[in-house]
Amino acid sequence: MGNFFDSVKQRLADFGTDVATQSKMISESVKIKSSIQDEEKKLAAHYQALGRAYYARTQIKRQQGEALQPEDISYFEAIDEGLAQVQKLQEKLVLVQAGEASEGN
Repeated sequence: MGNFFDSVKQRLADFGTDVATQSKMISESVKIKSSIQDEEKKLAAHYQALGRAYYARTQIKRQQGEALQPEDISYFEAIDEGLAQVQKLQEKLVLVQAGEASEGN
């Protein structure tokens, strides 16, 4: 009979150890995944800053008459359109805030 209880006790101890090991592994995995996401956010910010700097430098070159690289044209067109749309919306916001916006605009 003592053998049975020893066996049950051992199984419970093993189960507890397994649960603790799994919990530790899950906790460590979550920490690592969070660190990965943090690093990816930092990278995205760096890529964005690099893109803005490249766009600004290239805009100066465009104003001086240099042509865009063919592979960059669609990106510059999308950015130029986006900037124009932001400008329109900012102008509309000023009108709305001044109470001068007409209905239907």
